[in-house]
Amino acid sequence: MPILRAKNPDIRDFERTKLSSTVAAATVSLSVDSSEGFEVNDWVVVGDLGAETAEAVRVTAVTNSTTLAVTALTYAHSVDEPVVKTFFNRINFYSNVDNYDDPIVAADVDWANPNSFTVYNDTTGNANTKYKYSFYNSQTSVESSLSSEFGVPVYYCSVNDVADYLNLDVSQESGDLKPWQIAKVIRNVTKSIDSWTNTSFTSQVVSTSSYEYHDGKKSTDNIYFLDNKPVISVQSLQVSTSDETVGPGDATWNSLTEDSDFTVDKRAGAVTIPDVLNSPRKGDNRLRVAYTWGHGSVPDDVRRLAVLMSAKDLALSNLTRNAVTDTEKSINFADLNREIDLIRRTYTFGGLFNS
Repeated sequence: MPILRAKNPDIRDFERTKLSSTVAAATVSLSVDSSEGFEVNDWVVVGDLGAETAEAVRVTAVTNSTTLAVTALTYAHSVDEPVVKTFFNRINFYSNVDNYDDPIVAADVDWANPNSFTVYNDTTGNANTKYKYSFYNSQTSVESSLSSEFGVPVYYCSVNDVADYLNLDVSQESGDLKPWQIAKVIRNVTKSIDSWTNTSFTSQVVSTSSYEYHDGKKSTDNIYFLDNKPVISVQSLQVSTSDETVGPGDATWNSLTEDSDFTVDKRAGAVTIPDVLNSPRKGDNRLRVAYTWGHGSVPDDVRRLAVLMSAKDLALSNLTRNAVTDTEKSINFADLNREIDLIRRTYTFGGLFNS
């Protein structure tokens, strides 16, 4: 589930003024030091960039030299907060799925993001999806040129997955938390899961480009761990019938049949050859295998694990603890830790770490 980030439009050098009086939420008029340089249908950002209340509204009329009529504000603002013109109020994200023809979403610019990014979760994308973005004015339909193509890491759950679990509102305008706050936690959780499993659950299917070779072992050791996991399917598994002095390229190979001559533990990437008569002789490069591995999608239990770990981190974070504890979701940390440990055990015992 790629979490896209686009750098917000740079408005540092644009026309600006300041509020000359406080304004309440839902206000449709701004008293400013000067309205010079502002026009009807201009978008203006009210508030300091990166502040929680920073927001964009549209100028509906230039009432006089010190008053701008605007679309309704979402937040209250104080005297001397900046009012800055911007050419664009949205970011259009495109993907290579349709050759960048139509945007997959038009996201409101998140002026409150302290890192000046707007975040979007593409729940339909995968590790192979590429993206571009543009800046867009929803009033005039003016659009900038597309950015350079980029790919993004695929995280194991979405912002909405975590928000739904915690009963949080993550709308851009008035949410309990901003999407970027949850996205940052999910990113760190994904890295943690990759680290302790020593693998990746990214949505991708990879085929071995050539045979993968393994050395023959003593007859009592009949399990061979492949280099990659989880295994999706084995196309060919063969055992050399030639003398050990014969190299792989000149050897004669005997093909084995899955479920008859060998079995595969796909999660662990383990091949078992139960019959000693089919097992390779001891020596170098006596078994070769071609197979596909990876994930067609993020496994459901890994997605659940990412949601639980993210929810726990948010509940314990100084930044977001109040928003989480103020929701209707009552977090039982004992139950949460128990479920996290249960899922983790399925990937650490008898599975991914037996190679």
